[in-house]
Amino acid sequence: MDKFDDAVELFKLGAGMSLRYHEKPIVVTYSGGKDSDVLVQVAIASGMPFEVRNNHTTVDAPQTVYHIREKFKQLEEQGIKCFIEHAEYKGKRTTMWDLIVQKAMPPTRSLRYCCQVLKEGSGAGRVIATGVRWEESTQRKTRKEIETIARTKAGSVGFNRKQEDYEQLSLTEGGEIILQNDNDARRKVIEHCQLKSKIAINPIIKLTEKDVWEILKWQKVETNILYKMGYDRVGCIGCPMAGTCQRKKEF
Repeated sequence: MDKFDDAVELFKLGAGMSLRYHEKPIVVTYSGGKDSDVLVQVAIASGMPFEVRNNHTTVDAPQTVYHIREKFKQLEEQGIKCFIEHAEYKGKRTTMWDLIVQKAMPPTRSLRYCCQVLKEGSGAGRVIATGVRWEESTQRKTRKEIETIARTKAGSVGFNRKQEDYEQLSLTEGGEIILQNDNDARRKVIEHCQLKSKIAINPIIKLTEKDVWEILKWQKVETNILYKMGYDRVGCIGCPMAGTCQRKKEF
C-alpha cells in the first residue's frame, strides 16, 4: 500500500532526526485507539528504534486501559520499551477529578485544560510521532507541510500571524488552538514547538478512515474492543469534543 509505505518513510525521517539531534529513539505516542495501532505498525515496519508512551488520562474507558496494557505487553515481548506516564499539575501528580476541583469547572470545547495537563506534558526535548490524521480537505492545500512556533519579542507565540500564548504544539491562522492529539485538516506533516523544544512527526496524517481500517485488517491487528461494541471513537469518557456514539463503518 503506497500510503503505508509513505508513512514508513516519513517515520524513518523522524526517527533519524531523533537519533541525530537527541541520541535517543523517537517517541511513539499511544492512546489505545485505531490510529495509534496503525502508527505502531508503521514504526515496526520502519526498522528504526523507537519507544512507546501513553499518557494516562484517568478518564479512559476500562476497555481502553486493558487494551493499552495488552499492547504494551506484546511490544515489550518484542524488546520495545513502553512507558505509561502520569500527569502532574503544579508539581504534583494529578487526575481529571483533581483538575475539575482546582479549575472549579469541567473542561469545555473552548477550554480543554484537561488535554493540556493530561496529554500534552510529555515529549519535551524529544522527537515524537503522533497518530493525528487529516481527511481530504481543501483547507490543507493552502497550508505548508512544515510549520514552526516561536516566541515573539512581546512574549506571545508567533505562528505566521498574531496568536495567543497557549503552550501547545500548534495553532491555526485564525487563532484557534489545535492540541497535539487533535485530528484536523490544518495539521502539518512536521511540526516544531520551540516552546518545549519538541518536534512532532505525523506519519499517518494523510491516511483516511478507510485506509486505517484496511491497514489494520491487512496487518491483522487486534484493536480496542470498543470498536466491536459499536463505538467509532475511544477517547476520554465525557470528552466535550466527542459526538454521539455511531456505528463503525465497515470497509
